[in-house]
Amino acid sequence: MKKWFRYSVTESLQILAFATLYATVVVLTWHFLANQNRATSLWLPGGLALAGLMVAGLRFWPAIALGDLCGHFLLGFPTQAMSASMFDTTVEAVTAAWLIQLHQPGVPPFSRLRQYVWFCASIAIANLLGDTLGMVLSWINSDIPDTLPLQQMILHWQGDVLGMLILTPLAVLWLNPPRHWLQQERLIEAVICFGLTILAGQIIFLGWLHQQVGQYAEDFMAFVFVAWAGVRLGRHGVSLALAILSIQALVGGMGDHSYFSQSAPVGSQANYWFFTVIITLIGMSLALALQERMQAEADLREREQRLSAMFELSPLGMARNTLDGRYVEANPALLNMVGYPLAELNRLSYWDLTPPRYASLDQHQAKLLIQQGRYGPYEKEYIHHNGQLIPVRLNGMLITGGEGERYVWSIIENITDQRHAEEEMQLASLVYTNSNEAMSVSDAKNAILAINPAFTRLTGYQRDEIVGGNTRLLRSDRHDERFYQEMSDAIRLNGQWQGEIWVKRKSGEDFVAWLGVNTILNEDGTVHRRVAQFQDISEKKKSEELIWQQANFDPLTGLPNRHMFHDRLQQEIKKSHRTGLSLALIFLDLDHFKAVNDTLGHAMGDQLLKDVASRLTATVRESDTVVRLGGDEFTLILSELEDTHIAERVARDLLARLVEPFQLGDDLTYISASIGITFYPDDATDVDSLIKHADQAMYAAKQRGRNRYNFFTPSMQESVEKRMRLANELRIAISGEQFTLYYQPIVELSSGRIQKAEALIRWVHPKHGRISPADFIPIAEETGLINEIGNWVFLEAARQVKIWRERYQPDMQISVNKSPIQFRSEAHHESVWIDHLKSLNLPGHCMVVEITEGLLMDAGEAVSRRLLAFRDAGIQVALDDFGTGYSSLSYLKKFDIDYLKIDQSFVRNLTPDSPDLALCEAIIVMAHKLGIKVVAEGVETEQQRNLLIGAQCDYAQGYWYSRPVPATEFDLLLQQNPLSVARPAA
Repeated sequence: MKKWFRYSVTESLQILAFATLYATVVVLTWHFLANQNRATSLWLPGGLALAGLMVAGLRFWPAIALGDLCGHFLLGFPTQAMSASMFDTTVEAVTAAWLIQLHQPGVPPFSRLRQYVWFCASIAIANLLGDTLGMVLSWINSDIPDTLPLQQMILHWQGDVLGMLILTPLAVLWLNPPRHWLQQERLIEAVICFGLTILAGQIIFLGWLHQQVGQYAEDFMAFVFVAWAGVRLGRHGVSLALAILSIQALVGGMGDHSYFSQSAPVGSQANYWFFTVIITLIGMSLALALQERMQAEADLREREQRLSAMFELSPLGMARNTLDGRYVEANPALLNMVGYPLAELNRLSYWDLTPPRYASLDQHQAKLLIQQGRYGPYEKEYIHHNGQLIPVRLNGMLITGGEGERYVWSIIENITDQRHAEEEMQLASLVYTNSNEAMSVSDAKNAILAINPAFTRLTGYQRDEIVGGNTRLLRSDRHDERFYQEMSDAIRLNGQWQGEIWVKRKSGEDFVAWLGVNTILNEDGTVHRRVAQFQDISEKKKSEELIWQQANFDPLTGLPNRHMFHDRLQQEIKKSHRTGLSLALIFLDLDHFKAVNDTLGHAMGDQLLKDVASRLTATVRESDTVVRLGGDEFTLILSELEDTHIAERVARDLLARLVEPFQLGDDLTYISASIGITFYPDDATDVDSLIKHADQAMYAAKQRGRNRYNFFTPSMQESVEKRMRLANELRIAISGEQFTLYYQPIVELSSGRIQKAEALIRWVHPKHGRISPADFIPIAEETGLINEIGNWVFLEAARQVKIWRERYQPDMQISVNKSPIQFRSEAHHESVWIDHLKSLNLPGHCMVVEITEGLLMDAGEAVSRRLLAFRDAGIQVALDDFGTGYSSLSYLKKFDIDYLKIDQSFVRNLTPDSPDLALCEAIIVMAHKLGIKVVAEGVETEQQRNLLIGAQCDYAQGYWYSRPVPATEFDLLLQQNPLSVARPAA
């Protein structure tokens, strides 16, 4: 009940405004439309009251009561009459509004004919009830004569009913004016219609032009204008026309000469009421009937448009077939589905699109269609225009047309995607069932709902043992509560988590697993399911650990290897950068380790490396890193050094420990080491530079005699860079023809004849001038360029000896030096030299290859094979710098040495009584006994020459005879030599 008596400020103001309007209408109606008997056949306030309640609702009733009370107060009615009228009017309006709402609540008023009929019945009943109560109250208050109570009630009822019939529709409908009237043609028609309606009312009811057309001005003529308004202008037009005519008729009835005046022969108040009621009912009924028909037609058009739109736009295929299967209609979805244009499909039948294997199924569905009027749903396949089979689902219905024709409407759904989805679901089910990964599905509270067979295999839990239980059953004690809490937080925030986790089996055994958890959400974002997948990675972890161990540690010594060394060094550099302390990098290479392998075998060599690793580890701190790079190379990383002298002390300790004897089986073995040391950040700030500098320092220690340590200095880097530049320029020199050969004569002592020459290479750099062989030959040997240079020397010398043999001496010989690197290199092929001599028609003995004693000591299979190949080709071999090495005399006979060249260190101090003379004589005698000839190098004085002649030396070379000279100058020497035989140039 509270809603009937509680009003907002806005609602209160609206009630006061409506009450004021209502009171005004009461006063105007009473003054202008009531007769002398205080009665009127058209009580407009009643119609206004009902309109207010129909629009604003039953809660608006106080506005009516207040307005009626105020209106009658203004008219001077007594209190009892005002109260009776207020009660009467309020009851009538509220009752009528309530009855109207009962019929079709929610339907707009005055939109249907039956709704209007119920409206008329409702106001008749409501006014009868209200006027009856009003009459009783008036009779009780003695406000009406006892002899006329029924007549008075009928007059009030008539006025109230007619007021509601006329004004209520007018007020309610015109709250929403017809916008289509604003169109020019409709507006002109409305003006003409209402203008003529007013004119006709004036003539018929108010006596205009009575003398001229009075005999024609019958009341039924008003129906013409009401019908015009109802047919052409609808409900709004007829309600306005009725209001105009009814008021004109009522005003005219109060005169003496109007159609319904009391003096007229056919006129009376009753006739006016019946006339107005009839014309109103007819006019409104006509308008509403037309309205319903037009609405029905509009609804039909809209329904047809919707059906057409559904037919055209539906994603489902639709078709109309005759009973024999011929296609009559098909929507775009079906045409697209089967790939036919409509014109071509119209020439086909339902059976043309159906594979033969569905014949029995289609016949069964056809029987259902005839028996039940519908078929399906069922699934089959259509044949596409391109021959492809399309899975479809069909539903159909038998329809009878307006002329009795029968056809089938079908809806066809392409279920290709559904089939694929079903196949994917089946595949997913197979994967779920047969997966080697354990899977579980749980709800938002972690209660397990489903598991797959792999889950049982991994955990030992059967389905009935775990389903319904919590995932906590699988938790291992190896993780603390914080781990599980962080995991839960991640799943809650991100919806997923993955990582390694320890899982507990039913037996209580733990295993490490890789777990992935994903969340499936409901549409509102809440958790629907959580899916967990995990697999036992215990073996994988063991394998990974083994692989990691093998990748990062030396399998022989157990020390970190080269791979881990780079990582450790990088980390220690970062640490030193943060702390500001120095870091020392030590490179250590064992001296003469190869000799241990060669003499004791590789097994003892491996044992030696293990023992070395143990001694190195025991010498340094636990925080330091000892690494085996490979072979007999080790590195040590000394981190966080407050004093760089610590590295020097460690180096001394390492050398001391390594010179101590090693027990290898039954033998005691002694070794030493060469150590290079560099510092971060003093010497370098990056990994590669530190490694390079430590290696350079270690190489310098070896060059200085081994068993020592050496610190990196910038000069080492400069020397290395110089060597690198020289190596690069050496490659350019080979292709740029920057080399030339100089020749130093070798003189036969017994005759003084220049019989031989030694070819010596010279490099004239275009920018730096002449570069000594002592500088570039070692680099050529290190880089392997010595093979290409050596080939060039031999080929060039062979070309030159051919010229000299032809011009001067048929037995002329040229000696070329051959590096041990050339002998050991697989890139060198001696056959190239031999073939070249053959191509020049030169005998092999025109060339002499000079080798060193060290080559004979380390003569492997390749060296022996090549020396024998030279012997077989006739190329002679000279042993250079004899006396300075450690060769055994047996090597001299084993390799068929042709010449011994006494090193110039013995010739330089040669005097009659010197030990060098005795040594030279002994070498000469020994060589002659072995059938080897001797060449003395470095002869610079006449005394030296004479002593060598006295010792019966065969040949001599040195500055006494000539320095090395170009070929053109050597030509002059040959021409000046008295024993040379000049020949014409070829």
